[in-house]
Amino acid sequence: NLRKALRLGAVLVGDRVVGVGAVKRLGAHHDTIERRSGFKDLDAFLAEIGYLCIHPSFREKGLAGKLFESLLSECPGAVYATTREDHEAMQHILKKNGFTRVGQPWDSRKSPGKKIHLWVGPRRDCPPE
Repeated sequence: NLRKALRLGAVLVGDRVVGVGAVKRLGAHHDTIERRSGFKDLDAFLAEIGYLCIHPSFREKGLAGKLFESLLSECPGAVYATTREDHEAMQHILKKNGFTRVGQPWDSRKSPGKKIHLWVGPRRDCPPE
């Protein structure tokens, strides 16, 4: 849902969009994540980073990490992310950028049988809007 986006990012190779990501406004899902994860300090975070996706033909080239870092550099303050427990590439990016897994995992609605984890990022100074 792009209406939640504060910032959008794209990876271009030539004139082709091969990746996208967003910094999302907090909304109703914020309370749901807090309730499901059991992590009670989400109010300290101003946005969620997500919707990160790279076309399969362009994966394992470092593009997702660069996109993530670019989005993070323009964040509106401390951010969090959620990812499936089996998404090792995203977990690597989160760890590399100082994020920590917190709370309890919960069942994914989009991927039955999979769990979702909450990751919180370090506080950082960000450029004003």
